[in-house]
Amino acid sequence: MRDFDYEVRQRKTLARQSRYRKCGSKSKGCKLSTDGMTRRQWEKRNGEVVTYKLNKPMTWAEFRSMDKDIQLEYICSLIDKYDISVSAFAQMFDVTVQNVRSYLRGRDLSALFSQGRMKAEQKEAWQGFLSGRISSEPGNDTTITEQSPVIPPAEQERPSKSMDMTEVVLVFSGELDYNDITNSLKSILGDTAVGRLSVSFSKAV
Repeated sequence: MRDFDYEVRQRKTLARQSRYRKCGSKSKGCKLSTDGMTRRQWEKRNGEVVTYKLNKPMTWAEFRSMDKDIQLEYICSLIDKYDISVSAFAQMFDVTVQNVRSYLRGRDLSALFSQGRMKAEQKEAWQGFLSGRISSEPGNDTTITEQSPVIPPAEQERPSKSMDMTEVVLVFSGELDYNDITNSLKSILGDTAVGRLSVSFSKAV
């Protein structure tokens, strides 16, 4: 076989290999360390879940445990419905007005309350809300659920089960064209190949 015919056959072989070659995301995909987790493992990763019902009365401890933005939403909903004062707000918690006013001032929430007196119908509706006869938003329960974030421990990435090319051997003979050799390597390995390249040359006799 002449050198030219041998080189043509080698190039055809490389072309066929390049046609069916798979690399990158086509072969490896995008897998996460959590793909094989069971339901119990998922639940273990989740943080504590706290639920606040903003359409019902709550205790002083429950109110102070909420974040400021949820406190703001709760107060605004009560003010819009009943136009409550600080004293009426303290009545729900069964604490002194001074304690409630001091706490709200420290969180910049005291200015939300009206300085005037509640009307008779507002007081009656407020008492009904405190006794559980009516909610702050009839027919529309407002429930907010918070989940504290949990930083999961470092987990080892599971090995991919897809087939991957680990070694390539190329043989060229005759007058060497370095551009063709480079292009052949790039067509097989791709532009972002990472590995070890060993070059060996035997001079023709």
